[in-house]
Amino acid sequence: MILMPIVYVTDMARSIEFYASLGFALASRSDHWSELTAGDGAVLALHLATSLPDPTPRVELALVAMEPLEQVQERYHDALARAITDETFGRSLALRDPDGLEIFVNEHDRETYAPA
Repeated sequence: MILMPIVYVTDMARSIEFYASLGFALASRSDHWSELTAGDGAVLALHLATSLPDPTPRVELALVAMEPLEQVQERYHDALARAITDETFGRSLALRDPDGLEIFVNEHDRETYAPA
């Protein structure tokens, strides 16, 4: 089984561009549904939100940074929703995608947080 978060978006092209800039590769695309992949099997689906009664962004996404958060914060300063903060698991910052969905980018500190 593969976990596939679905993000409801209002502009497919703009959303694909945003998620591609975060390291996702486009695997398939249509006007209403696209799939992107990253890393070792991560899959993200984008679904056009025009048929939803409430276009509020749906889904919460958290990504694990493969680089220092300062570099992510610098590169995405226009999309920054929350600057780097200390958390119980390490550090985190928040970005907003083109539809306003908050995306958390985290650094996990294995000394303070040991996942099971």
